[in-house]
Amino acid sequence: MKVAQLCKGKWKMIKDSHDVDQSIAEVMEGVVRRSWKESEITGIARNFIHYKKIEGFSFAKLTRLHFQMFSEKEEDLVLYPSAAVELLILSLDILDDLQDQDAVDKPWCQVSHAIAMNIATGLLMLSMKTIEEANYEQDKKHQAIQYLYTHVLKAVSGQHIDLNDAIETDEQYLQMVESKSGALMACACLVGTSLATDHQHHIVEEYSTSFGVAAQLANDLEDVSRWDTKNDLLYKKKTLPILKLLNQTEHKNAWLNEYYKGLLDKEFILEHKQEIFTWIQQSPALKYAQVIKRIYQRKASDKLQEISAHDRWKEKLQALIEEV
Repeated sequence: MKVAQLCKGKWKMIKDSHDVDQSIAEVMEGVVRRSWKESEITGIARNFIHYKKIEGFSFAKLTRLHFQMFSEKEEDLVLYPSAAVELLILSLDILDDLQDQDAVDKPWCQVSHAIAMNIATGLLMLSMKTIEEANYEQDKKHQAIQYLYTHVLKAVSGQHIDLNDAIETDEQYLQMVESKSGALMACACLVGTSLATDHQHHIVEEYSTSFGVAAQLANDLEDVSRWDTKNDLLYKKKTLPILKLLNQTEHKNAWLNEYYKGLLDKEFILEHKQEIFTWIQQSPALKYAQVIKRIYQRKASDKLQEISAHDRWKEKLQALIEEV
């Protein structure tokens, strides 16, 4: 489950200009250059940042949006916090890809794992440093950094559960997603919120966590329906729709449980991919996951209505939640 995939392609309501994304990337690269004097590591890290910029700074958009919801100050002030959040997400995305070993096209998978892990560790620390360098009151910066600490630790706990491959029920999966994807979505939102206001943080945490779960379920539905090397089923991942597929006990579908138990190889899946694709599309598992996603969307939307914020930005966030 890749954190960088959250809300992928779902940002039509926030149309960032190239200049804004470029400014965020420049802040990220600037922190790297000032912190690492060694040219090789700096060059590799900047290459990673460039790739991430092309992929999209979706979490930075949430940080900026929440700053705008609660503040009348100049938007330039939120560039450093936005860059900090994207450095955090980039570091976790690198570690996630190295753990899953399913993203050979990413630049951090094209260098040695030791080098990629070393840079990821550094980027994680630099995310904290970037907020420290921002032009805010010390107490607000302290609160934003605390949100980075607490939510990364929560996400690590969720990732541990995911890596253990011990999830067997819908409830276990949703709890894991809330701890990982929900925590990271909340982190991005709370960093922007905490730098703009001291109030309503608990409401932001609640709706953003639900939003994060809904966004992850949207990705789960997409990833089980695609037939390329990144299909979750090929890597024996247990997402919500796949858990429901595994619970379909008809004899004709016994191959799926056999594949997950290691009794069938990947070639069998690829040889029968059209038949399998048709079965997945017709399965009630997808409809079930769509319903659960909608429940989390409604939870997020209902909680958002309790917030007191600038209507223009609140409406944009509402549209994002509905669109995921």
